[in-house]
Amino acid sequence: AVSITSAEPAAWGFLSSGAGEIAVEGARLSMGDGQDLSFVGGPIRIEGPGTDATPNVETYSASLSLISVDAPGEVAISPGSAPNLDLFTALGPVTLSNGTVLSANGADDQILIVRSDSLTLEDATVNAHHFGANEHPGVAVDVSVRDTIRLGRESLGQTADFLSFASRTGGGAEVGNAGDVLISADTLLLEGSGTTLAVGSTCDLGFFCSSATRPAGEGGALDIDVDRLVVRDGAEIFSVNAGLGQGSPISIRARSVEVG
Repeated sequence: AVSITSAEPAAWGFLSSGAGEIAVEGARLSMGDGQDLSFVGGPIRIEGPGTDATPNVETYSASLSLISVDAPGEVAISPGSAPNLDLFTALGPVTLSNGTVLSANGADDQILIVRSDSLTLEDATVNAHHFGANEHPGVAVDVSVRDTIRLGRESLGQTADFLSFASRTGGGAEVGNAGDVLISADTLLLEGSGTTLAVGSTCDLGFFCSSATRPAGEGGALDIDVDRLVVRDGAEIFSVNAGLGQGSPISIRARSVEVG
């Protein structure tokens, strides 16, 4: 006979110490359409294959969450919603590197959620594009960290892209408006020529359109709320409009801004 016993997580000792590391090292993890994926634990480290542009972590029309904590406790996960981590005294780091391509694209109400102490992209790309004919209902990217978001590292020659576009591909079906991108942190640092944080609308994920590929859908708004914003060594924050609608607005609230 098989006996199954259930109890609260604390009964098994899972909450007595900090959570362990989650690491994806050169592997590919691709979910089916509409299947949510959540990484919940201590430090989260995703290393790509180094040269292959194929996404190594991928969801489509679903919720993709990266939640890193550094203190005992329970994280309540509800797909499509960010967890409340106010009771955690410390959060952990999230690092994407070595050619990582993290893809949270979709055609419906897809969302990328990040909650951590820091978020670092070095030689890494995050895509959160909208391809569906329907309008996205709200927020497509929700990133909130307590300390620093770093995109790129000039001293190591490593760049990063964080992109969210409404895109009509291959002259195919029309695309609706994309969801908004929300970014909050103590510090947002973009560094190095080739490092970009961008929203808007594109054709075939490019900026050169024909009459068959020009999208009517608009890109989502980009909202940045930080204490300190640093953009240097050729890095860029921009909105592109390759379609027929209005361009994506960018709102930046920062106590300190450094550009150079």
